[in-house]
Amino acid sequence: ELHELYKSNESITDTEEELLSNNLPGLDDIWPVDIFETRVTESLKYKALIKDWKPKIKINEGVDKGLLQKLIKDGENIRDSLKKLEDFQLDIMTRNIVDKVYIELWDGIFKSYHTLEFNYEEYKKIKFKNDYYIPEELMNIDVLSLLDEIISTNKKVPVGALAGIVKPKWKRIQKLIINDNKSIEKMEEYKNARFIINYELNRNRLLKQVEKLLGEFSNRIDFGTQDTEIKLKILMQQVQTALDWHRDKWICCISKIKNHIVDLDTASKLFSIDMSRPIESMDLILENIFIKELKCNYYSTLSKELEDELNAYENYLNKFNVNGEPFNELIGSVKQKNVEKYRVYYEKIVYLYNKKNICNNRIRLLERLETVAPGWAGAIKKREGIHGNSVIPKDIESAWKWSQLNSQINRINSYDLNKIQREIDKINEALMVNARKLAYEKAWYYKIKNTTDEQIQAIKGWRQTMKQVGKGTGKNAPRLLKKARELMPRCQTAIPVWIMPLNRVAENFDPQSNKFDV
Repeated sequence: ELHELYKSNESITDTEEELLSNNLPGLDDIWPVDIFETRVTESLKYKALIKDWKPKIKINEGVDKGLLQKLIKDGENIRDSLKKLEDFQLDIMTRNIVDKVYIELWDGIFKSYHTLEFNYEEYKKIKFKNDYYIPEELMNIDVLSLLDEIISTNKKVPVGALAGIVKPKWKRIQKLIINDNKSIEKMEEYKNARFIINYELNRNRLLKQVEKLLGEFSNRIDFGTQDTEIKLKILMQQVQTALDWHRDKWICCISKIKNHIVDLDTASKLFSIDMSRPIESMDLILENIFIKELKCNYYSTLSKELEDELNAYENYLNKFNVNGEPFNELIGSVKQKNVEKYRVYYEKIVYLYNKKNICNNRIRLLERLETVAPGWAGAIKKREGIHGNSVIPKDIESAWKWSQLNSQINRINSYDLNKIQREIDKINEALMVNARKLAYEKAWYYKIKNTTDEQIQAIKGWRQTMKQVGKGTGKNAPRLLKKARELMPRCQTAIPVWIMPLNRVAENFDPQSNKFDV
């Protein structure tokens, strides 16, 4: 252990030992460099982002960063959805905002479309199961009326030989409409033909109305002859998106943020759309006011949180009030937000903390040595002369033995013989007092232990009788004294020695039966 103790002179310097003896923060409570660097980098980044920011809207204090993030995300989603809209959708949305009649026209088209969509399934089945050919010349309302007349006959074969002569128009329709390479004959074929003509007339009418409302953008949409319904369905979905965008996206989003704004009048002015160019106006409001203001508020919140965190960390380190390098420099680097300086002194602190076990072991060994050789322990602690080296001084064992013997001699020489004799006499006197007391107590204990019930009864009777005798002047005194004398021999067997006045001896003792000393 001495080798360990002297070796510690080299393993740890007196400055390091002094620093480690202070009340220090735990290494786990000191931020690693990467955490400090992240905090500083983010703090500086957010400060730079809001450097020239002048708030246009004031957000309520109760709005936390989580809600701000959600509002920002909503705003960005709306902005992105606006940018994804095609030109014709933007045109529809513009007209919808400035012209309320325009949306009513589209409402009528959507009703017709939903009817067409409902009938499409049946139309598709008929076309799939059959092979109808209907000339273009039959695609009109008049033919539908004629087909209604034919169907109203409820005959299995509505246009027979006679009907063909009487109703030449019926016959013409029957000849021109082909199914599976032959003219139609049965009622079901007429019904199917009627359904196909009606469906295609309604579809063509709907397409023309759509083209009218699309205006200049109608030529960009080619319905063609194939997949018309699929193309129409996609178009109607795009139209619906454009018609709903202002209400479902814009108004909804603006309403959400207004719930968290202090000055609603100012907000209403800022979010007001320029009706002469509504699309460009909404885009500018979203980008330069809505999203920008929310982001700056979010960055401001994060910046304050990081600044508070850095200040709290600095205050925590200052609590320990450790002077000197590396702690003062570490605290300074936190204050200056200097990452490189922090890195240097953090590594020095880690190096110092790695010597904690050496320091604790040195303190333990010094405390053990101090109990038997305080001077020697003090010299090693102060690193005085040869005791500051890393090896044990030469002949240290002989010196230790001499020190022990010298201490014993000095201790013996320090004794006062007269004082010791007085203490011995005092102890002997106390022993005599205790011996007498012990003999007295033991004698009585032995006597009491061996006293019989008869003896105890006699003593109690004698005491009671003597109380009744009193001064001995009563008329019963002679009788009571006689009784007392009769009890005395039994009492004497329990208590051999009695101390009383001489006149009481004559009253209590019978010389013939009692032996006593006067």
